[in-house]
Amino acid sequence: MAARTDDPEAARKQYADDFVDMLYDFVTGAEVVGTVTTTGSAATQTGLLQNGKLK
Repeated sequence: MAARTDDPEAARKQYADDFVDMLYDFVTGAEVVGTVTTTGSAATQTGLLQNGKLK
């Protein structure tokens, strides 16, 4: 972006678009890891994800 002096506004927009695309790819492609403590039977379990993180 800093090297683009021809159209600074277009450079900022392109940078923002690329940044949003990168964030979208990270969030939608990330693996969620954490600890789940469950209750219920083997067929029907419920529980909350604790200490969840995107990996």
